[in-house]
Amino acid sequence: MGRTHALNEVIRMRFLDIYLRYQRDSIGCDEAADLLGVSVSSFYRLRKRFDAEGEDGLVDRRLGKLSARRAPVDEAVEVRRLFKNRYYDFNVKHFHEKLTTHGIFRSYTWTKNLLQSEGLVAKAPRRGAHRRKRPRKPLPGMMLHQDGSQHEWVPEKLWDLIVTMDDATNVIYSAFCLAHAIPLFRNAMELRHTITDDQWDKIKDALPGKAGDRGRTAENNRLVIDAVMWIAKTGAPWRDLPDAYGKLSTVHKLFIRWSKNGVWQMIFNTLAANADTEWLMTDSSIIRAHQHSADAKGAAIAEIW
Repeated sequence: MGRTHALNEVIRMRFLDIYLRYQRDSIGCDEAADLLGVSVSSFYRLRKRFDAEGEDGLVDRRLGKLSARRAPVDEAVEVRRLFKNRYYDFNVKHFHEKLTTHGIFRSYTWTKNLLQSEGLVAKAPRRGAHRRKRPRKPLPGMMLHQDGSQHEWVPEKLWDLIVTMDDATNVIYSAFCLAHAIPLFRNAMELRHTITDDQWDKIKDALPGKAGDRGRTAENNRLVIDAVMWIAKTGAPWRDLPDAYGKLSTVHKLFIRWSKNGVWQMIFNTLAANADTEWLMTDSSIIRAHQHSADAKGAAIAEIW
């Protein structure tokens, strides 16, 4: 018994019990269709045929009949002959492409199954699933984000809906409407990627391009630093740099030039000398022991990154 016949027999056996429950109003039409594994329209057709013909009406009338799309026998014989006599050293993919030059336009799967059924091509070992489904792992608080959408939520009121939600659990922590709230939130997010006034005062006089230096005077060195900080913190490619930070080519050119001239090292050294270490924390994710320290005599030497 083939798979199609077996599935039809299972439906026939389960239909009687489910149909009795449906007639007693124990379950609805949608639930009955789900239990049978068919659509609602298929369950409706099975009901009509069962009421008219009894159990004989549940038999799939397509069983035992040749498909209208079945390939002619002489076409299958021609495919086998071509592969044996002319294209025996081709793989299935290349042979399938060659068939079109002979006026045969069958699918790749049909060609492969035909050759495998004749023993002309060996079946490849089944590959493992490259992406296995895993249950969602909730990590509350790890993927919080805020999003805003401007819409006429209330008649004649164009408000911004601000939602705070957790992507890991789909929990919405807050939702409220404000007028002109999106620009305020956008400005607050941009402040995370800028240096403070105190930091700027410590490094501005040491940067190249200030008044009195040789060459062209810089227009806005602070904006260049903020732009590089935005790239570093967001991890975005250079082409995504917002227009508010200036021209992309100018910022990138200064970034390269300052890297070669040691300007960035100077900025780092100056700001690191007076760093705020109140919230500094070291854990195992930023400490690595050298591979030769394993099972070595004495304490392992940790390299801090």
